[in-house]
Amino acid sequence: MHIVTVQHTVADFDTWKVGYDGDSEARRAAGCTSATVTRAPVGADNSTDIIAFLQFGDLEAAQGFLGNPALAAAMEAAGVVGIPHVQITELVESVSY
Repeated sequence: MHIVTVQHTVADFDTWKVGYDGDSEARRAAGCTSATVTRAPVGADNSTDIIAFLQFGDLEAAQGFLGNPALAAAMEAAGVVGIPHVQITELVESVSY
């Protein structure tokens, strides 16, 4: 299992969320099996800072997702500001308490 972590700032969270939700089928088609989105608390100075954790079954799917030119276009349309910080990691352990 591999996790794609995408950290970026958006111009407006609500606008970004509409765009992100509208791209869910593309994530699913690319092999994404689950997604978690976090942000700073509403009212905080950095409440437009987003971190998304996207889970993929294998490294090739994660790399393919990131290599798709449509991803950059979708991010731009959703109002991502600047260059996102992106990394792929391998899931080593997941524990629920």
